[in-house]
Amino acid sequence: MAVSLRVYKEIFRIAWPVVVADLIRVSFFTIDAIMIGQLGAAALAAVGLGGQILHMISIVSSALSIGVLAICARRKGEGRVDEVYKTLVNAFILATVVSLPATIAIALFSREILSIFKVEESVLVKGTVYLSISSLTIPLFFVMNIFDSSFRGVGDTLTPMMVSTISGGIKVALNYLLIFGKYGFPALGVIGLAISSIVAGVLGLIIYFAVVFSGRFEIKRVTLSKVLDLALWRKIAMIGIPSMVENFFSQFARLLYTYMVTFFGTAVLAANEIGIRIEAYSFMPGFAFSIASASLVGQNLGKRDISKAKKIFRESSLIASSAMLLASIVFLVFPESLSRIFVSDPEVVNYAALYLRIMAFQQPFLGIYMVYAGGIRGSGDTKTPLYVSLASTYSCRIGLGYLLGFVLGLGATGVWLGGLFDFIIRSFLIYLAYKKGNWYKIRI
Repeated sequence: MAVSLRVYKEIFRIAWPVVVADLIRVSFFTIDAIMIGQLGAAALAAVGLGGQILHMISIVSSALSIGVLAICARRKGEGRVDEVYKTLVNAFILATVVSLPATIAIALFSREILSIFKVEESVLVKGTVYLSISSLTIPLFFVMNIFDSSFRGVGDTLTPMMVSTISGGIKVALNYLLIFGKYGFPALGVIGLAISSIVAGVLGLIIYFAVVFSGRFEIKRVTLSKVLDLALWRKIAMIGIPSMVENFFSQFARLLYTYMVTFFGTAVLAANEIGIRIEAYSFMPGFAFSIASASLVGQNLGKRDISKAKKIFRESSLIASSAMLLASIVFLVFPESLSRIFVSDPEVVNYAALYLRIMAFQQPFLGIYMVYAGGIRGSGDTKTPLYVSLASTYSCRIGLGYLLGFVLGLGATGVWLGGLFDFIIRSFLIYLAYKKGNWYKIRI
C-alpha cells in the first residue's frame, strides 16, 4: 500500500501541472475560437483549416520532442544531469534548422495548400491570409516544444506550466485588441489572431532562456567542452523518426477525415471544428498522465527499476480513464449547451451536439491509449505506437468512416463513427503491446 501511495504521489506531482497548463492552454484555445466565431462561420472554418496545416507541420516538432523527453528522462534516472543540458542545446539547434524550410514553404504557398479542400471562396481567402502569417510561428513552436519536453523529461512540469500561462495570457489579450480593434488598435480579424500567436511565442522563448540561464531550475546552463554532438542528433532522430512517421500519417488521416467532412457543407465543417475544440478539454487528463507516464517510465528504466515502471503504467491509466469517463457523461448530457458557447446557428449547434454524443463513448478508451502509448514512447520505443496508430487510423477512421459515411449513406454521422472506433481499437492494441514487454528492453 505504501509503495502504491508513493507511486500515486509521483504521478500526481508530474501530472497536475500538466493538467493545469493544458486547461489554461485549451481555455485560451477556446477563447480564440469564441472570438473568431464572432466573425462568422467562414472565419471559424478558415482558422480551423489553417490550424490543420500548421498541426501537420508540427509533427516534426513532436517527433523531436519525444526523442528529447525520452533521452532527458533516461539521463535523469541515470544521474547524468549535465547530459540533460547538452541534449537541450543540441535539440534547440536541430529544431531551428529543421523548422525554417517549412516556414518558408507555408508562407509562399498557403493558398495552393488550402485549395485542396472543397471549401467556399470566403473560407479560402481568409484561410490563406491566416496561414501565411501564422507560418512565422512554426520555428517558435518547434523550439518551445523542445524546452517543454526537456523539462518534462526530468520531471519538472511546473516550469512549462508557468511559461505557457504567461505567454498564453498575453496572446488572449492581444487577440481581443487585434481581432476586434479595441483601444485604438486596428480590427484585423484572423490576421490579428496570427500576429498575437507570433508575439506570444517570442515571449515564451525569452522566458525559457531566462529560466535556464538563471541556474535556479531543474535544467541549468553548464559549460560544454563541445556544443554540437552529431551522435546525439542521430539519437534524437532515431527515437523521433518513428514518432514523426506516426504523427505524419495520423495527421494526414485527419486531413482526409476533414476532407470527408467538407462534403457535407460549411455548417458540418464548423460543427466538426467546434466539437474538436470542446473535446480538447476531455483530452487533458489523458495528456497529463501520458506525460507523467513517459517521464517516470523513462527515469525508472534509467534506474533499472522495471517493476516500478510497470506500476506507473497501471496506475496512470486507471486515473486517466476514470477522469475521462466523467467527460463522457458531460458530453452525453450537455452537448447543445456546450456547442452554444461557440456559435448560435441552430444547424451548427445540432451537428456539434451530435459529434459530442458520438465521441463521448471513446473517452475512457482514449485515456488508456494515451497513457500506455506515452509510457512506451518514454522508454524510447516509438515504433510500437507507430504500428498501432497506422493499423487503427486507416482501418477505422478512414476506411470505416468512408464506408459508413459515403457507401452506406450515413453522412457526417458515419464519418464520425469511424473516428470513434479508431481509439477504441487503439486502446486494445497498445495494451497488448505493453504486455509483450519489448519496451523495457530498449537501450538509449
